[in-house]
Amino acid sequence: MFKIKKELIGSLLLLLISLSISLLMGELLIRWLAPQQLQRGYVIPDADLGHILGPNQVYYDELAPKYFTYHVRTNSNGLRMDDEVDLSVDKKRIIMLGDSFTFGWGVEIGKSFAQIIKENMEKQYHNIQLLNAGIGAYSTGHVLKYLRRFHKKLDIDGVIYFMNSNDLQDNMKTSIDYQVVSLDKTESGLITLKDKKVYSQVKRFVVTKVPLYVWLNKNSHLFVFIKRILKGSSRNADPVVKVSENTLSPENERMVHAVAMAHLDRLSEYCKENSLPLLVIWIPDQRELFAGNIPFYERFKGKVVKRASETNYSYYDPTKELKAMVSGEEVSDIYFPEGHYNEKGYYYYSLAVEESIRDFIDQYYGI
Repeated sequence: MFKIKKELIGSLLLLLISLSISLLMGELLIRWLAPQQLQRGYVIPDADLGHILGPNQVYYDELAPKYFTYHVRTNSNGLRMDDEVDLSVDKKRIIMLGDSFTFGWGVEIGKSFAQIIKENMEKQYHNIQLLNAGIGAYSTGHVLKYLRRFHKKLDIDGVIYFMNSNDLQDNMKTSIDYQVVSLDKTESGLITLKDKKVYSQVKRFVVTKVPLYVWLNKNSHLFVFIKRILKGSSRNADPVVKVSENTLSPENERMVHAVAMAHLDRLSEYCKENSLPLLVIWIPDQRELFAGNIPFYERFKGKVVKRASETNYSYYDPTKELKAMVSGEEVSDIYFPEGHYNEKGYYYYSLAVEESIRDFIDQYYGI
């Protein structure tokens, strides 16, 4: 009996060693032949938002070395800032909401437009603190949910939302792993939005309660590769309408615009209900800067201008100023090849929007 148990244990150990070697070889092979996009180490899964930035993170991002490597540090509130949130009564805290452009994707924090603006404004206005709450892949629905969660905790006094042109498409995505707001269209054409949780019930449990799953997403190319194979074409489900295509029908354009406007209405209504001044600033598509005006965006921005004047929030489009700045430049001079601003692009953008932010501060918080 003892001999049988010994042989069984030996067989199990041999099987475990063989399996471990096979997994290691598979991991190395995938890293070499088909490296995957891992989840950044500073990201934390979240049932309501999909993901947030973890508090007190220090991370060196080298997942896209052919484009950039850079450091990411977050404070105790999970904001990409070197300083902590100042909750003293003599400070007015203005939160800057947005996606990866606001976060400062691809560059050190001091080169991001949010940090440049923050430093310049805080030098001029000692009663102001700007908070960088930009998070990669966030849509308009995400930023409103984020604001609701942190409004009271951070004692927010005002809101700046940097609305990226790609938010129009992100707002249309229906992937269960991304969508934070469900959308419906009534027979009369009215768009209704309703908050929802991200992920299926099972995955919601796994990503928020199983640390090993989160660790593998951040560290194992093989694990991410296997997930992609199992998901197949369902990965990152297409939006209801692809807004980037030139063949967008008038009906689909109206739908995309209506959804984006409904999201902005919800954001402005929340700010109004809570006495939070709101400034919306456009981040243009690079084609707007290098290929001329794009009617799809121009028509949308015209609607935003009209609605802003009706509902008393501020809106600014820096496209004209940016086009003047980049005159004579190439796309590669201000954008990384993967689409984000490079250091020069972030700097130009900060210059283009700084006066509008200064006017906003003077109007509501100037002393």
